[in-house]
Amino acid sequence: MAVLSGGLNDIWFALGASAPLAVLSAAGVGRSLDSIAPARTWSPRAIVWVSAVAGLMVFAVATAIWLTHAGQWRWLGPIAAWLLAGILALLIVRLFTLQRSRRFQVFAVFACILVVASAPSRALGVVSERFGVLPAQGLNPSEFSAMSAFVPSLDQQPVTAWDESVNTAAAWLRGADPDNALVATNVTFSPLVPALTGTLMFVSGIQYQAPYGRAAQVPTALWRERASINFIDHPSTRTATVLCRSHVVWVWIDVTRTTQRSWAPFGTLVHHTNTVDIVHLNPHTCS
Repeated sequence: MAVLSGGLNDIWFALGASAPLAVLSAAGVGRSLDSIAPARTWSPRAIVWVSAVAGLMVFAVATAIWLTHAGQWRWLGPIAAWLLAGILALLIVRLFTLQRSRRFQVFAVFACILVVASAPSRALGVVSERFGVLPAQGLNPSEFSAMSAFVPSLDQQPVTAWDESVNTAAAWLRGADPDNALVATNVTFSPLVPALTGTLMFVSGIQYQAPYGRAAQVPTALWRERASINFIDHPSTRTATVLCRSHVVWVWIDVTRTTQRSWAPFGTLVHHTNTVDIVHLNPHTCS
């Protein structure tokens, strides 16, 4: 949860991991508390009840911060929860004579407090509109609109559908490329080609690479896109050499995006469908 705290996009990953995390944390907290209890066979003792009460206290503090500090100050809520949980864990361990090392005792109680503190928060989005989306309202449709272009890429066309000829070309390339050689394409804004083929791309998915990758990588992605499209639209020794020196072997060409229909002698057309041409670069022409 500490790592996946970047915003709405990370929430999808956090929610996807919440079920196994819940099982692991429940089992782990139980085992850790059992290991520091005075006996192997034990019913919930005072340490468990005190830890649970401490967890509810932490939950109350984080909730109060979330409700009373709007906007940019809400990030203090989880930080305050973690700090308070650590302080309470130290105090609780001082009150009990427990087995194991003191460091392990503090960690076990700290984990128990955090689990208890986080459990009630799952219901807040249902009971209070101040915490999130009500089920009756649903998410705003704008959350699912096409992603806008973050950089001036040559291709800014999101792909939302494709036909059987694309699937056929993808199946052919998967079978023809056992070594996973580098593939260039003129479908660069969308990650369609690697999604269907599983191949290693020279450049693809700029719509995700630009906003989520490192800023220093954006110029490289745009340069690779220009190199790919320059060869596809204007095959020549110069444009082919750029791809050859970058170790590109295959070129996936969406024929609806270019008027060029021949790439000889720089590349050999090895597969053709209604919408896709697959070209194999001829290294001996890249001199």
